Amino acid sequence: MDAIGLATASVGLAGGVVALVTASFQLRILLRQQKPARAAEDSSFASEAGAQDEKTPPLQLPNRLLNARLFVVLLLLGLSTAFFVPTAIRLEGMVRVSPNVNVLSPPDSSAVEHEMSVQIKTRALQEGEYVVVFVRPKPADPDQYYFAQEETMAIGDHRWGASPVFVGNPEDAPGMSFLICAVITQFPVEPASRMRVLPPGDTDCVTVTRQ
Repeated sequence: MDAIGLATASVGLAGGVVALVTASFQLRILLRQQKPARAAEDSSFASEAGAQDEKTPPLQLPNRLLNARLFVVLLLLGLSTAFFVPTAIRLEGMVRVSPNVNVLSPPDSSAVEHEMSVQIKTRALQEGEYVVVFVRPKPADPDQYYFAQEETMAIGDHRWGASPVFVGNPEDAPGMSFLICAVITQFPVEPASRMRVLPPGDTDCVTVTRQ
């Protein structure tokens, strides 16, 4: 994850913690307001004071409702941030898309065989850059890995080919989803290695299913 993504995720997570803490204070205030306000009154007005204790002051009920709504909003905000920001951090590597690289084949949402080839079009590469193809099973599962494929070969006009590319295992069920990604990077990647997130660099991904 780059520095900007990490900073954004950190700010979001901190905001969720603040929202949860604020919601806890609102809950304490709300609970305190539920206690009947029994003030000591002059004995000559004891009966009248007792009657007033059983009633909610006219402005107290709206305040209770406002605090209750604010508590619910802050609680939901805090919980959603606390749960979804870490997940976004873990999945960040697979959602970066750049116009500088484009997976030409296979097309997105296509059905593919276990063994296939991939074609990519890129911008002009700088010194030290190269193109790596990754395959990731079950894109919605954050616990899956990206598997690096064999080295790509230049085929002219900023086009690159990778073959063979293995999409899962031969016994995988038809309809199983995979992510095929091409990355322009300077990060050293060994063929057949696996990574939790994609290396830094321009990225394009397509989703395919097994035939």
